[in-house]
Amino acid sequence: QGAVVYVPNVVEPSSLVGGLDAVAVPSMFTTDPTSGLQGEILEAYRDNGLLVRQDGFLFHQGLRPDAEDSWPDGVEGSFNYGVSYFQDHAGALAVNKAYEDTVLGTGDHQLKLPPELTRQGIVAFEPAAPRGAGLVTQIWFATKGNAFLAIAGTGKLPLGASRPDQLELFHTLEGALEREKPEPGPPLTETQAATDYTDAVKAVNDSAPAFRTDAAAWNGTTTNQQAVAAAQPLAQAFDAVESKLVTTAGRYPPARPQLLGTVANVAVLEADLADLARLDRIGVPAWLARYDTDLAHLTTASNQLRTTLGLPPTRS
Repeated sequence: QGAVVYVPNVVEPSSLVGGLDAVAVPSMFTTDPTSGLQGEILEAYRDNGLLVRQDGFLFHQGLRPDAEDSWPDGVEGSFNYGVSYFQDHAGALAVNKAYEDTVLGTGDHQLKLPPELTRQGIVAFEPAAPRGAGLVTQIWFATKGNAFLAIAGTGKLPLGASRPDQLELFHTLEGALEREKPEPGPPLTETQAATDYTDAVKAVNDSAPAFRTDAAAWNGTTTNQQAVAAAQPLAQAFDAVESKLVTTAGRYPPARPQLLGTVANVAVLEADLADLARLDRIGVPAWLARYDTDLAHLTTASNQLRTTLGLPPTRS
């Protein structure tokens, strides 16, 4: 798995439910290696080439996540999950190790898993005793190429119990990983790569200002459907530019880290646009603030890429 490279990506949370009797809570997407992290884990993310990180939560249909003690026996009531993409396999491994060290430091111990799970690269941890009213959280980690996967399932289950729902979620997360598919062709020169980049981003540069102008006029009467429709040209431009930049990254290695970093920031903005389907719950000011922040991160990443390609920076 070390040689496999996955394209930085974010997944619609509802698509992770699969066959689980569960409800998806909106995910957090970020390219910031320090957001919400601390200690050894923060240092590992900061120092090992994070591209993008998605953290989310699923809870069992009909169970209250804030009333764990009332959950029935034998049911995994909730799952925390995370998928992080890095520049390379070594970065994903470093973060995996930081998580394992941190979990062991809390007093959890590593479980002996059946061969069918260890063959999939899963390492599992569990506490020595249940907490509260018999709750046990089993944590799984796995590194797949340049991607790191983590799942924590909590329920009133015996220590060391098999976790079929957790395994199903793991397979769903793994199935959402998108392998990089190198395009055939000779390596590009810097000038050719710069031309490919400017051609690729033209549609985004044309669509983004018009969309932001439209969005500035939104208010409490703006419907989800209106917002999603307004974002369609930009969403299509983002989708197209991702594949083009990944292709350029494969043919111009000197700018590969910056190209993939730009792709990761585009993926976060795509997630922002997808969230317009629930704009009524997020609120226009909160959504715009997040979009503007993420757009500024894309601009920073793009300017780093432009410098590598010998192009002047841009302000937006």
